[in-house]
Amino acid sequence: PPNKGGYMEEVDWFFLRNHDKNNRKWSHDEREKCYLYCIDQLPKEEIDDELLIQAVRMGLSKVAEKLMKNYGLDPLASPSLGPMFGDTPGFNAIQEAIRGGYAESVKILSDSNYDLVIDNLGRTIKDYLTMNGSPIRPKDAMDILSLDTASSQTSTILTDNKHVDLGWNETTSFEIDETCDMDVFENTLSRQEFYNDYFMTGRPFLIRNMVPERELYAFSKQRWSRTTRFRPRDLVTVGPTAYPSMSDQDYCEHTMPIASVENVTECSSLPGVPMVHARHPTEEDWDELLPMYDGDVFNEEGGWRSIGQWFGPNPRRVANMGWQLFLGGDGSGATYHWHDLAFNVLYAGIKQWKIAPPKYRGWTGMPARQAAERVDDAVALKCIQRPGDLIVIPSYWGHLTLNVGFTIGAAVIIPERYQQMTNAKGW
Repeated sequence: PPNKGGYMEEVDWFFLRNHDKNNRKWSHDEREKCYLYCIDQLPKEEIDDELLIQAVRMGLSKVAEKLMKNYGLDPLASPSLGPMFGDTPGFNAIQEAIRGGYAESVKILSDSNYDLVIDNLGRTIKDYLTMNGSPIRPKDAMDILSLDTASSQTSTILTDNKHVDLGWNETTSFEIDETCDMDVFENTLSRQEFYNDYFMTGRPFLIRNMVPERELYAFSKQRWSRTTRFRPRDLVTVGPTAYPSMSDQDYCEHTMPIASVENVTECSSLPGVPMVHARHPTEEDWDELLPMYDGDVFNEEGGWRSIGQWFGPNPRRVANMGWQLFLGGDGSGATYHWHDLAFNVLYAGIKQWKIAPPKYRGWTGMPARQAAERVDDAVALKCIQRPGDLIVIPSYWGHLTLNVGFTIGAAVIIPERYQQMTNAKGW
């Protein structure tokens, strides 16, 4: 946890953390010094373009500079991902620097030439940085690269043009912000659009009404009342965050009916803190949640269909996807955290998102609304999500959600090895 006040009072910013011997956490400077030393110990034949790419992905700009100057490595080299992926080339070091939001590394790798072409589509560094929702936020583009990209960033007002009443408690004590700072689509993207415009450039986006109505209504209160696992009276474990132990916290000492979560009933052992329930759904859970697809979450008509369309081959064979189901009452939410690429579907209620590029990722246990105040607006994006919408958050972006009314949502974390299938040849 953060050294000063622990997870309940501070955010453990990945690149700002102090050395913590007890928890085996190194400061960024210590990590970089270690790698700078290790490079000099390696045989020269082991120092290659892949090492440069990995240093950049870790945000080690001084290591990247040393590899460039002392060993003449190519920042535009794209090593093959290997025969498993049809020998498809991966991303080069400059692309990885942009995807991480590491403006310092972009400056070093490009020698401040931002008109440099960096992909096979003829796009330049400047093209990447002026895309809406670029991981290199306008503040860093100006402060570090002396590039004015602010005018290229746009926001959309997402009004409730298709309200669906699922019978859950929609009462809220909070003002709804209908702004979305990322690209918004009314229809799904092709595999090539997803890869070229978002996966390659490391940008988040939202697709409205991705979930068919019959799938949405499967999450209605009336429908859940007829299930055996998700009836409003059924007891569930609850806590101040989805997984309290990950931030040195405790679950509520007693279980609660789903209806109590819906109506923001306090936990007697954790007074004043909105409760949430999270679980990793089983096949039996999906059978009840998605009866119209016989529990097949990857059904080609369902809200998760883009996973198979964009990544393939058969996603049902990918065993280590991290599926999660969340329930939370008004004022609750998922506090600031980060992980691999995630697809997030909302079934009921409203979620307000605040996200920041990998450079600004962090971890905390404080309530989401408190954490939102710690994430700098100058580098963050915000977006409203309504029932049926899909939000895609790229790997390592820090993010939190604020629940407006009772919400039901689901997410899946896509493992990095499977992500690479999106541009693999031969499927």
